[in-house]
Amino acid sequence: MKVVHIITGGEGRGGAEGALLRLINGTSKKVEHIVYTLLDMPEYNSDFKEADIVIQSLNIRSLKSFAINLYKLRKEILEYEPDIIQSWMGHSNFLFGLLGKTWGVPVVWNIRQSRVTKKELGSKNYALMKASAKLSKLIPYKIINCSLKSIELHKQAGFYDNFAYIPNGINIDSSDHKLIESQKNKEFTVGHVGRYDPAKNHALFISSFNSFNKKHTQSRCIMAGTGISYENVVFKNKYAHLINASFTLLGQVHNRNDLFDIYKKMDCLVLSSITEGFPNVLIEAMSCGVPCISTDVGDAREIIADTGWIVPSEDQNALEKALEEAYREYLDFPEDWAARREKAYERVVENYSVEKMCERYIDVWNDAINQTTRKRSQ
Repeated sequence: MKVVHIITGGEGRGGAEGALLRLINGTSKKVEHIVYTLLDMPEYNSDFKEADIVIQSLNIRSLKSFAINLYKLRKEILEYEPDIIQSWMGHSNFLFGLLGKTWGVPVVWNIRQSRVTKKELGSKNYALMKASAKLSKLIPYKIINCSLKSIELHKQAGFYDNFAYIPNGINIDSSDHKLIESQKNKEFTVGHVGRYDPAKNHALFISSFNSFNKKHTQSRCIMAGTGISYENVVFKNKYAHLINASFTLLGQVHNRNDLFDIYKKMDCLVLSSITEGFPNVLIEAMSCGVPCISTDVGDAREIIADTGWIVPSEDQNALEKALEEAYREYLDFPEDWAARREKAYERVVENYSVEKMCERYIDVWNDAINQTTRKRSQ
């Protein structure tokens, strides 16, 4: 099977790009992949190179370069004769859905965000979303979405009900399970992982932990994510008065191994976001046996289930109460806490492994190929 992927790309280490990388690594023995990006993707170049994938950028920042590269892309795709065009995210879905249709190649879209209102998206992206909704019945064989919440929101926004729910999957290291069994009591460490962005609502988390820490002075906090350091002047000016010696600010984490080493130092992870689709940080932390507290956003409730705590969005009292409950169980009922950690780990193994994600993608691609073959033979 030959699959051409077209993804937005850009600066930073985005969730879609990470999912694509895991998908390629997990299916490389069965599928031949080619990856094009609308923008350069410097943060992921070395990762894709390790997977024997050369990223080819269409460079849409330059109209002239984009036009030249688009002509080159058409020629390469027709020569390559792919079985599937898998587009990722709004601009790629719209543009290359149309082009794939004219080239006679079955197209599968991928939508990975839950923002559907004009206020959330801005005028241009909202117009793009509405145009994509109108084309959603005509162009893609399927629309893959990693979030049940996002699927419902997009159907309400006018998208044709042609969705395939494929939750994100991660690589699970069996050594993480040994860590769950052997970890001993230590200071209660609360973690938060997320780039500096209003949607992540760092104000809620920092204020809540600051209050919690005043009562439990031995507690510690680890925060990681792009812009989460005093090098970010905006972050420093806004939160320096609430951040004390109990906080460790790590800023951007550049590779997976370092990130998972950070998760393993946590006793509990908090997701404080105002909006999410499928929050990867939850399954990443849970795969290390870290129970989670999350605001009720995106698929957080589905992911956590009975392994942690769900609190209303933007409710500091509720978040502080959940932190207190987690701490009391950790401190006073170590056997219950150990069982909770085990349950979190097992939930990821059973539902969110990269192997399961890859199987589901291949099923969708095979169905698209088979349907296209049947139509051509009629």
